[in-house]
Amino acid sequence: MTPVEDETAYWKARAAALQEKLDQAHARLLALARSAPFEAVALFRYDPAALSSRAGIADIFAGWEDTTYVRTSDVATELRELWDRLAPPTASEK
Repeated sequence: MTPVEDETAYWKARAAALQEKLDQAHARLLALARSAPFEAVALFRYDPAALSSRAGIADIFAGWEDTTYVRTSDVATELRELWDRLAPPTASEK
């Protein structure tokens, strides 16, 4: 191969690798857009530098009420589920 052919082969391989990375990024972006909340999909059109000023992070603890009070119904439900899990198998389950 001549130096020109070597360089051409190098740039073709480089372009193919970059195209593959672009296709992977495109597939990931489509999957993200399909699974993101509808309100967030509009944010995909913004430049990443501008995105930080536009996108608000949802407060995952909004409406959270932290309490140490245990109600009887909570205990009864949890104990029932625990005993169901720990119950010995019946004859039909063996």
